[in-house]
Amino acid sequence: MAPQEDTCRCVSIELSAPGVSPESIERRFLVPIERRLMFVEGVRSITAIASEGSGRVEVQPKPTADAATVLVDVEEAVRYLEPCLPQAARTLVELIDDDSLTECG
Repeated sequence: MAPQEDTCRCVSIELSAPGVSPESIERRFLVPIERRLMFVEGVRSITAIASEGSGRVEVQPKPTADAATVLVDVEEAVRYLEPCLPQAARTLVELIDDDSLTECG
């Protein structure tokens, strides 16, 4: 069994926006969320990718950060941006805590 320090801990943000282009996903959601997340205490790295009708952001907390606190802060940032998203868009924010993964992102 891997030691606790090796556990992958990421906060994942999934965006579903049917029919929205990758460029629009990036411009309307990914760039603004990345900008907001840069100010969240305890964030080590942010990775984002857009595709047709969806986007994904993975936030890796610093090893010393409380992942649950980072999760709450990320959820707050997403809630702030939701009014700017297309009406049919849906978001899901979750903590991935899986020692079977070697890295997040």
